[in-house]
Amino acid sequence: MDAIDWALLRALQRNARASYSSLAHEVKLSVPSVIERIRKLEDAGVITGYQAQVNAEALGTWIKALVRFEGTGQQMFEITEAVKRHPEVIEAYRMTGDTCFAAVVQVESTKHLEQLLDQLGRYGRSHTSIIVSEPVRGGQLEAVIDRRTGPE
Repeated sequence: MDAIDWALLRALQRNARASYSSLAHEVKLSVPSVIERIRKLEDAGVITGYQAQVNAEALGTWIKALVRFEGTGQQMFEITEAVKRHPEVIEAYRMTGDTCFAAVVQVESTKHLEQLLDQLGRYGRSHTSIIVSEPVRGGQLEAVIDRRTGPE
């Protein structure tokens, strides 16, 4: 990857809906060159997709929580499959250490959270923290890009 590829990644992180024309203007290349570079980044697995960021509160899911689990190896296999069946689980991680598994959940109410915890509780001891703010939003790799290329 060269400086232009990194600049394209930075621009797409800011706005994945940017037109090829605006990207080409930003990196000072022709539109066909930008299209080719982005296709190569997709083919190489560097760019894995594009998605809309949705305000969950606007959809009525007011509470976001982090649920951490302690359990045995078998329980971790079971919870890994169980969380896939719950649309409230928006992120999930297998981890090392005392907390073997963590899930980020988005629910409508504390009652909804309680019901979800009751369903997932059979997979190990859980610890739940309600998230009150998000000072750094996930999904952006600006720091990685900056380490590789320097800040803009």
